[in-house]
Amino acid sequence: MLDDLLPRSAKSRPIWLLTGITFVIVALVTAVTGCGSGAKAGTKVSFPPKSLAAFQAFAATGDASKVHPVGTSSVGQRFCPETTIYVTVSPALSGRALEADLSAFFVHSGLINNQCPAFVYAYHSRSEYQADGDGGYTAGSVALTVSGSQSNLEVDTGDVTSGTYNIKSQFNFNF
Repeated sequence: MLDDLLPRSAKSRPIWLLTGITFVIVALVTAVTGCGSGAKAGTKVSFPPKSLAAFQAFAATGDASKVHPVGTSSVGQRFCPETTIYVTVSPALSGRALEADLSAFFVHSGLINNQCPAFVYAYHSRSEYQADGDGGYTAGSVALTVSGSQSNLEVDTGDVTSGTYNIKSQFNFNF
């Protein structure tokens, strides 16, 4: 069947080249159709996650495209900076869906692989972000803290700004 898809000149090419072409075709089809991303249908995702693997499975149920970066900062030592990404999300997004989307964004941003602290702070609008001046968040957060070989991942939804502490949901675990 693959033979029918290849041009006549490709049929005489070395097998390693054809394998590379096949890989590229499969990668493109996967990217376009969205196959290979998200939790598999029928897969039960444990909640709240209590391990890194469970967190990644939970994050796979979210939609990182619903999270929009509006700013970043990096402080600390050059060899281990503390990275923070400020984002906006729709005010209609809340609860477990918000936790999943923020978690998906955290994973897709590569922050889950950090050996250093990393944070995502979410706001309902750019104006809330600008008014807050990175003193909290109005929608939720994902925080990776590191202490020696021990890491902690915490996901919150709610409003934590100057003078306000209104957490609506929260989970965390060590790994």
